Amino acid sequence: MALTALLIVPATTALSWTLAAYVLQPLALGALRTVAFAAVLLIAVSLAEAALRRRAGPVPQQPGFALLSTANGAALGTALAAQSAVRSLLDAVFFSLGAAIAFGVLLLALAAMLERLRAADAPRIFRDAPLALFTAGLMALGFMGFSGLVRE
Repeated sequence: MALTALLIVPATTALSWTLAAYVLQPLALGALRTVAFAAVLLIAVSLAEAALRRRAGPVPQQPGFALLSTANGAALGTALAAQSAVRSLLDAVFFSLGAAIAFGVLLLALAAMLERLRAADAPRIFRDAPLALFTAGLMALGFMGFSGLVRE
């Protein structure tokens, strides 16, 4: 999943930034930014899914293509953040590469934490989803501590 994010996020961010900078802003269509970015993302995910189905062999059918759909939120959020945070296409690509790597590290950290939680002696009512959501919330608070660490 982290590899998928590393492939999808920079490509969609670069396309979305180019679309916004050279089409939406000159035509004063900034209100359509989220819709346009979602359309770019859906096209990129469909192309990546078709390429993976052709090359990788068996890919899960139900409930949808979970591998790429998980990266959708990260890609759309990165594209929207890059639009307001960077000034050039090269900056947008580096911004999205950093976001994709951070997303991959976060996924690996959460997977390792969930493996440890499976063996934890927790009350029955807190096992599985409640404990995973509580842990994800604590991890989010921990990662928020990194915001503002590096000045722009």
